Amino acid sequence: MRLGGQPELMARYIVMRSGLAVVVLACLVSLVFFISRVLGDPASLMAPLDASPRAVEELRRQLGFADPIPDQYIRFVRSALTGNLGDSSWQHVPALPLVMSRLPATIQLAGATILVASVIGVSMGISAARKPGSILDSLVSSLAMMSASIPSFWLALALIVVVAVQLRLVPTSGYGTWQQFILPLATLVPLSAGRIAQITRSSMLETLGLDYIKTAYAKGLSGSAVTLGHAFPNAGLPILTVASDELASLLNGSVIVETIFGWPGIGFLTTEAISQRDLAVVTAAVLVIGAQLVALNLLIDLLYTRLDPRIRLR
Repeated sequence: MRLGGQPELMARYIVMRSGLAVVVLACLVSLVFFISRVLGDPASLMAPLDASPRAVEELRRQLGFADPIPDQYIRFVRSALTGNLGDSSWQHVPALPLVMSRLPATIQLAGATILVASVIGVSMGISAARKPGSILDSLVSSLAMMSASIPSFWLALALIVVVAVQLRLVPTSGYGTWQQFILPLATLVPLSAGRIAQITRSSMLETLGLDYIKTAYAKGLSGSAVTLGHAFPNAGLPILTVASDELASLLNGSVIVETIFGWPGIGFLTTEAISQRDLAVVTAAVLVIGAQLVALNLLIDLLYTRLDPRIRLR
């Protein structure tokens, strides 16, 4: 039975996928607890490097790390549900609000990057697919492969040296103005655009070779009408998949790019928290990033059912 034509099936599907998302989040919380409590000693991690064993033991007792593991787990789950993940030992503020305050910067950069990269990548992929084997196809394929292979840290440093230092066209780092968006975007867009272009080209080539496309051409439709009106919608699922993967990576916090450009996102905050041995902030960052990815995957699953009516409820 198709989801698209029966609202009750769609509601069941949403409930089912939402339930799976809750299970994934529960597994994530358990995994974070296991890694931070069972596989290591958080008190030793959080204590100063020159702390005595007695001081470490006192810190362990104060923070409850000396309690039985089941008690610690219940307390950790309760804290995760209420959003009270403790205070930052580095900035002395609640950890979760601190992480959430950095979320808009990461979302802005990730959203702008995936928007620009999708426009460029899809345009390149469609142009190449319409003329397979041509000079344009070879050029687009080469550019897509090259841009998808450029290391982000190298490109970021090169852009800073050339565009910001030598030409003095934009600031080297910072956040708040459109000029400070340029270098981070110029660093992140090529990688995502190259991958999207590669998938778009291959997906469109496969779709353009189908019989119904030949029938559309035989009816006298223009190339643009066939490509955009018939082929592209049916080739959209692989493109949506790779674009969502790129967005997920960006929402994780582009650690290298955010650090190099001083972009105050979650990635930059997490690297600072690790260097400051701030377990509460690192834990909050991991849980927030995980929740973002679960929500994104749920949204993509629902979009799949709208874009492809052949998807059925199992």
